[in-house]
Amino acid sequence: MSALERPFRRAAWHLRHGPPRARPGFAIGNLLAALRELLPFHFDRTWGVDPTGALPPGALFAPDALADRRGYQATTPPHWRAVLRAVPVSVDRLALVDVGCGKGRVLLLALRHPFRSILGVEADPGLASVARANLVRWRGARRCTEVAVIEGGATALAWPRGPVLVFFYNSFAGASLDALLDRLEAAHDAGTRPLLFVYSNPVEEDRVRARPRFRPLLRSRSRPVLLWPGNRTFALFMVEGATADSRQWPSVRIS
Repeated sequence: MSALERPFRRAAWHLRHGPPRARPGFAIGNLLAALRELLPFHFDRTWGVDPTGALPPGALFAPDALADRRGYQATTPPHWRAVLRAVPVSVDRLALVDVGCGKGRVLLLALRHPFRSILGVEADPGLASVARANLVRWRGARRCTEVAVIEGGATALAWPRGPVLVFFYNSFAGASLDALLDRLEAAHDAGTRPLLFVYSNPVEEDRVRARPRFRPLLRSRSRPVLLWPGNRTFALFMVEGATADSRQWPSVRIS
């Protein structure tokens, strides 16, 4: 039974067997659950890609690819649009790096915009393979021609120079997150600047805020969309030099 069919069958069961007074509430709740499955399903069918929904850690292709790995949850289009509205640099100046890109939904959504380049980084070989296949199968707009998915950890990545937007949807935590933050500071010093860091679902935001070189620009929420399941909260940071060089980039301040 597919995830899409299950809520409809539960609704039908409750209508037949539930207490009469509770049947309408049970039915409505299950139908809403089915509709929440329908929007991601419609997205995948419309654009011809492999299902890009959620996976718990135990259902990943290689659960031990990263010690502190979280489960996989695809970014919703409304959430991605909210992130782009918050970014204070024109996307045609930016290279996008999605750390923990999973099946690649952010990469697909980013193809609709003229980024300088788009790069997905994924430690899980199976998910990286699906993301590459989805980039090939994508039937939507392609406004960026330099797109790739690499398999491995972000700590060994050769970061693009120039302005970069790093998107991170809580793919891992703990020591692995600390290692990523260390690498971002090193990338800034090597010429990746301005470097903007979007931490989506920032459950360990205190780790980032404890670092003097990560200047918080804002913490925001995307608008609630009843039928799109997924995260709404994100925090936006700018990585600065050891001597706080924010004055080099006055245009990227957000009041």
